[in-house]
Amino acid sequence: MDTDDTPKTLPEAENAPVPEAAPQPTPELRFLTEPDARFLISHLASIDHVTVRVLGEHPDAGPEVTAFLRASGYEVRQETLGRMVPPPLTRFALRYQGKTATLTVAPAVPS
Repeated sequence: MDTDDTPKTLPEAENAPVPEAAPQPTPELRFLTEPDARFLISHLASIDHVTVRVLGEHPDAGPEVTAFLRASGYEVRQETLGRMVPPPLTRFALRYQGKTATLTVAPAVPS
């Protein structure tokens, strides 16, 4: 039986430093805040499909919310609503039916 006590070293390629992943650019968000994102994820935990209805014309609200939900793994469809009576009291309103949610986004309501 061979009992060599010399320390074993890894081949040079395996000892090479691992290059860090290139930082990914973070898009500047104009509408969706971090608390908004946490709210949405926590209230859509068991949902597969989300219909996003944006109240009024807001250039950033619909695209940002839709992109965020798609990146989080949801199937998303977006619609635009001209107005709602009565107007919503909260920035986000959710309605559920099975594994589907309808998310109404009211950009004019402060977060």
